[in-house]
Amino acid sequence: MSNAAPTSNDRESRLLDAFVQMADTLVDDYDVTDLLHGLVARSVELLDVATAGILMSDQRGLQVLASSTEQAAQLELFQIQTNEGPCWDCVHSGQPVCSDDLTAESHRWPIFGPRMLEEGITSVHAFPMRLRQETVGALNLFGRAPTGLPDKDIRVAQALADTATIGILQARALRRAGVLAEQSRDEH
Repeated sequence: MSNAAPTSNDRESRLLDAFVQMADTLVDDYDVTDLLHGLVARSVELLDVATAGILMSDQRGLQVLASSTEQAAQLELFQIQTNEGPCWDCVHSGQPVCSDDLTAESHRWPIFGPRMLEEGITSVHAFPMRLRQETVGALNLFGRAPTGLPDKDIRVAQALADTATIGILQARALRRAGVLAEQSRDEH
């Protein structure tokens, strides 16, 4: 078995598979949690990051809905507890939040920054999960090297987040329609 680095054709094929898999969420009867776990797994597989997590916003506030590792889940929970961090900022601003070198920017998040460094995380990139003006969450990518993502990887990460968002909003719309139909039946 070879340990050779994947070729660009291998990556392109895996990327196409990821988008086809997410497109399947546009039909009834799929699990949003499965979609999000697939998103974090694909992000780690396709991008040069150590781990990934997702914070989602709903009527109850922010929730950790997926992570590729227990470490990512804990870092996401810590952001909720401290009300700071890249994913927190991303969800609230609707804009990407990146820190290529946390050792030089740990002051950016006074509580969360030092915690990430303690965990061996030295770079972070958060991408909004949004459609038009509605931000429903953020995809957070954690790295162990103080480097930024190449522009093509930034585009891939945002495209993955955007595609997953369409599936999430579709599921919410179907749920709302089901609730309204049930209420209408109950009234008659």
